[in-house]
Amino acid sequence: MGAMKSAFMEMREEETSQQQLNHKESATNHETGLSLELHDWKGLNKASIKEKVDALVTTIQDGWVDPVEALIFAKKGGEVFTLLEKNVRDLAEAKGVGKDGLEKFNVKVSEAMTGVKYDYSKCGDITLDKLQKEAAELDVKIKARQKFLQTVTGKQITGDSYTGEAWEVMPPIKSGKLGLKCEMQ
Repeated sequence: MGAMKSAFMEMREEETSQQQLNHKESATNHETGLSLELHDWKGLNKASIKEKVDALVTTIQDGWVDPVEALIFAKKGGEVFTLLEKNVRDLAEAKGVGKDGLEKFNVKVSEAMTGVKYDYSKCGDITLDKLQKEAAELDVKIKARQKFLQTVTGKQITGDSYTGEAWEVMPPIKSGKLGLKCEMQ
């Protein structure tokens, strides 16, 4: 019985090793450690994109790809595609898609008003002008007070010199996390 169990365990270990090797070969390439097959992208939808990302994350978690290298790769990919979209958008908008739009590669493209902004400066509304002036003055005062509070290091007594009122203040609670900052060169 012991020999059969040992043979089974060896067979199972070999099968697991082969599955990991196949997974590594299908999910990665030798140059970058990651594979993003661009020719597959035409058929992607939101669900399949999530599946691809999940598979890449699993590959990273399993130790097949260095997570810092993957982060750098993702950062560069984001930069490439953001810049590409920005530079191609005007060309695509000039070509147009017709009044009915089009659906292609699991993406619906239609004409719509984008980046809508309103300029209220020529409305002549006295109430709005007054409110905006008050808001701007308050914003300056709030920022100055926040800057002061950032200098407070412990319990401190402060007050209003006009009214003579005094109160105790504490430093603001600073939150955040230590992470990795990626700066493209």
